[in-house]
This record gives sequence, C-alpha cells and structure tokens, in this order.
Amino acid sequence: TYMAMGWDLDKIWTLSAEDNYPHLRAMDVIGIALGDVNTDGVINILDVIDIARYAAGLNPAGFQEEVADVNANGTVNITDAVTLINKIAGDVTAMAKSAGWTEVTSADRLTLVTDGDKTLRVALDNSEAYTACQMDVIVPDGTSIQSVSQDPARTNGHRLLFNKIGENTYRIVVLSLDNAAFRGNTGALLNISLNRASGQAQLRNACFVTTRGQEVDFDAVSLANTTRINGVKTDQQEQREYYNVSGQRVSKPQHGVYIYNGKKSIFK
Repeated sequence: TYMAMGWDLDKIWTLSAEDNYPHLRAMDVIGIALGDVNTDGVINILDVIDIARYAAGLNPAGFQEEVADVNANGTVNITDAVTLINKIAGDVTAMAKSAGWTEVTSADRLTLVTDGDKTLRVALDNSEAYTACQMDVIVPDGTSIQSVSQDPARTNGHRLLFNKIGENTYRIVVLSLDNAAFRGNTGALLNISLNRASGQAQLRNACFVTTRGQEVDFDAVSLANTTRINGVKTDQQEQREYYNVSGQRVSKPQHGVYIYNGKKSIFK
C-alpha cells in the first residue's frame, strides 16, 4: 500500500488511491492546474476570490477543493488565497510548502472588546505585516450579527466576507487582492454590529496571514481577553490591561472611558 502526490507548481498528479497519511489525500484531478479552483484553465484573481469565498463557507459553484490547498498543508483556508496571490504576482517562493512546514511564532495579540452597546471590536497589536485573516465569531442564543465593517484607520483596500456557518457561529474573512498589509500596528480591525448587547461573545479559529504567505494562528479569545501565539498570560498580567473604546490597549489610563474585563470603567 502506498501513496504519492506532487506538483511542479503547475500540475497535480496522483500515483495511488490509498490514503495512508493524514496530510495527503488521493486526488482524481490529473491535468487540473493547482489553484485553478474554477477549472476555467486560467489561474487568476477569480480563483483567489473563490478560495476566499470557500474559506468563508459560501461554497462557490463549481469549486474544486482538490486543487485549492495551494500551500499543501492539508487545509483549505485564507492562507491558500494569499499564497495564490503571491504566485500570480510571480513570487513562487511562497508556493507549496512541504508537508512538514512549521507555523510562524509571534508575540502579536488579538483582542475582542465591547463598550457595552451592540458593537464588538476585533483589535490587533501586531509587529508582523498581515494581509489577510479569517476567524469564527461565536455569539450566545438569541444574539445575531447584523453587519461587519473594517475600521477605516487600518484597512488598506481589503475585501471582507462574512457568513453564518452554524447556529451561533459566523465566519469572517478579510483579504487584499493586492497582498497589501493592514495599516498600523494597534487598534481595531473590525467592527461587528449585533442585534443586542452581549457579554458572552468569543473568537475562535483565528488565522492571520503575513504578506509572505506565512500563517499565524491564535487561541480562542473572549471579551476583553488577549491571546498570543507563543504564551499564555497570567491573571496578574490580565489585571494590568485596559482598552479604550476603539479596542486599543492602554498601559496607563487617563481621564475617560475604558474597557476592563469586558466591562466599562470610567476614569475621572
């Protein structure tokens, strides 16, 4: 029993149909170009958009998942869309990592805050240059997401998709068709409008992609808690962190309204 699969950055080929490795699958797609997910014979921005739509759970018509795992890590997500953008731009070094590829480590922090009304803000303190992200927002029973918008201070011509993928779960996908990085290094990226105020929302499966196609995954985030990829903060560290109503972390709160532990605090 054996299985072999490979590509030359243009064509996928399969030697057997026995799946012995969790990161590889047999594919009956001989002759279809890797990344040509709409099978129109051309790899272009339409394929990128279809991968982004698929990552958002929108199931584009005619989508060929077998040729969508462009970076060969066993998962089809927004990272594959960014990798394909790099390929289209001629940066083949970003293509097709081996099955043993490792994720990037980073001290960047992802935060979910609210000012007590019907708006959630997804904020990011980052040193990496990110061009795309996807995440799942979990809301309690009776709560729904009405709209999602990008913060104008940080968007850089990015496209946004969001879709309800479960009873209480919404998926958000953001990417740049020009591989542009988000602006700035702190503050809210996304504003999420709810049908009612909720203090129980969570972020899960958050994945950010650098402009080089490297994937950074974050742990689950609850309201006013931050997460970093390379460590867990202690309770003492959490107690020292406040956020303004724009989702920016503040080390020394002055006069005004701040968010602490998911609740509004007023400094006079």
